[in-house]
Amino acid sequence: MGQAPITTVEDKSADVEDRNKKRHGPVPVGRRRAMVICADRKEGAKVRAALALEGPNEFEVEVAAPFQAALGLLGSTDYTAAVLSLDTLGMSAAAALAQVRDAADGIVVVVIGRQPANAIALETISAGAQEYLTYEEMRSGRLLLALRAAAVRQETVRALRKQVLELKASEARFRNLIVQSADGLVVLDKQAVVKFVNRAAAEIFGRPAADLIGGKLELPLTLGGTYEIDIVQEPYAGGAAPQDLQTANVAGRLYKVRSFRFVSLEVRVFETEWAGEQVYVATLREVTSRRRAEQDRLALASMGRTVSQDLDLQSVCERVADEVAKLVKYDRLEISLASPRAPEPRVRYVRGTGAHTVDEDRPSPAKPRHVLAAWIEVSFGTVAQPDGALGIGSLRAGAFTEYERDLLDRIAVEVYPALRNARDHELAMLATGASKTALASHVASETRTGSRGVSR
Repeated sequence: MGQAPITTVEDKSADVEDRNKKRHGPVPVGRRRAMVICADRKEGAKVRAALALEGPNEFEVEVAAPFQAALGLLGSTDYTAAVLSLDTLGMSAAAALAQVRDAADGIVVVVIGRQPANAIALETISAGAQEYLTYEEMRSGRLLLALRAAAVRQETVRALRKQVLELKASEARFRNLIVQSADGLVVLDKQAVVKFVNRAAAEIFGRPAADLIGGKLELPLTLGGTYEIDIVQEPYAGGAAPQDLQTANVAGRLYKVRSFRFVSLEVRVFETEWAGEQVYVATLREVTSRRRAEQDRLALASMGRTVSQDLDLQSVCERVADEVAKLVKYDRLEISLASPRAPEPRVRYVRGTGAHTVDEDRPSPAKPRHVLAAWIEVSFGTVAQPDGALGIGSLRAGAFTEYERDLLDRIAVEVYPALRNARDHELAMLATGASKTALASHVASETRTGSRGVSR
């Protein structure tokens, strides 16, 4: 799929819609039409550049300016999404979004602006936007993700609204909709006894629905708003032998499970009527990946400062290994660096166990095998002139996903300056020491020569 076309629309004539239809024709199946609404084309070009940097995508993008011309287009053309450049319009988020909604009710709106998210995000989302991004977040690659997520959410909401209206006459069809929902849904009575769970909720808790129904669910039932909780997810695999059980500690409570992982959930609870009884309905959405990405972003932001506290190469390597371990689980870590004496990078630091080959790991028949089953490595410097590498390995096959590969690459960018400075400092100290040794040797030689001259 090629680069999504970008069209600039100006308020010059009344046949804007016809011109765009001739230029584009109908939107191909599988693609979506999006509009960037701004006060001038320069501002729209910034958004265009941000989307273009993210590579080919499914959005047919048009840049519309000024605001009133954009509203006219929204009302006459089928758009999936709009990107609203708030700072250029000279009006409040509520006023701008109200006019957009009047022109195209149901359209997905992502607002971008210069104000920090905590200062304006609540206002824009309350006014009807699906997402608010700062310009910094837009340039960092989040605009396309926000558009996709907002479009999917909006399409899901539209589909649910339509189906709920259709299913009012049939409780069986309504239950089927709940069962097939991608989000987990749990129905509980006032004593927190589970009355119903859908398939997604059963998968989230790692237990069959039959095991959950009739039992109490220790879930915070806070009405109004959305909140996040952590749970232990146990993949259901029948009875486990006692020796296979592991202990998970969550908020001071101990759980005995066969295998587990911690899962972050976004929870929303509301009251409704179910089979003639007032109940709570909890919607559950797994946000583990989103939370991890945010935590990793914050850790990367301070990593460069953390590892560059001094110029001792060994200390810097130790801190790099510590910081990597906070973000990625590994069994072995290697740091290699080049130097003028050895232009080919060589390993300068190793932490952990495991080896790249069986022979390397087994110097004697008595030693057990600990061969790495997974290895990823990223280079320092440039492709033409590599200055070293950062690599991590695991004894478990498939331990690293594309996310870990990308994360290690971002880690290398943050820690390379500290490693390079420490390496250069070490070389400088060695050169200084060699000079002092040579000078001392020369002075000693001159002294011995002078002493022999005097004795004559």
